Amino acid sequence: MRRVSTYCLPRNVRNKPVQELTELREAGLTLAYIGAESGDDTVLPSVNKGETFESTRDALDKLGAAGITRSVMLLSGLGGQIRLIAFITFSADIHKILEHIGVDPEAPRITPARGLPLWDDCAAQESGEGVEAEPD
Repeated sequence: MRRVSTYCLPRNVRNKPVQELTELREAGLTLAYIGAESGDDTVLPSVNKGETFESTRDALDKLGAAGITRSVMLLSGLGGQIRLIAFITFSADIHKILEHIGVDPEAPRITPARGLPLWDDCAAQESGEGVEAEPD
């Protein structure tokens, strides 16, 4: 086995001492995917996970102290259109955390699957023709 990774919620880390997490790393756990979902404490209760920005930051810090690489997942549309600006604003806090722990905070480029109607628009954008999006 080369690598062991896990998906977890911040609360899965809450009651674990750093020493126990370090032992997991020494046993082969190299990466933890954290479903932060949002850095917006107004939106997070609707996810019904019982997490906050603070609980997410604390879990990321604890995992980092144990030497476990962290990957954070954020859902931009979670709060709907009305909370999109808040997502951008509050997720900036998570952006700062990622920079602090040495993780590239830039989102990966998303490309639609070939053959879907959006693919032609994506190709047009790359060629410089541009794509215009219309609001819902």
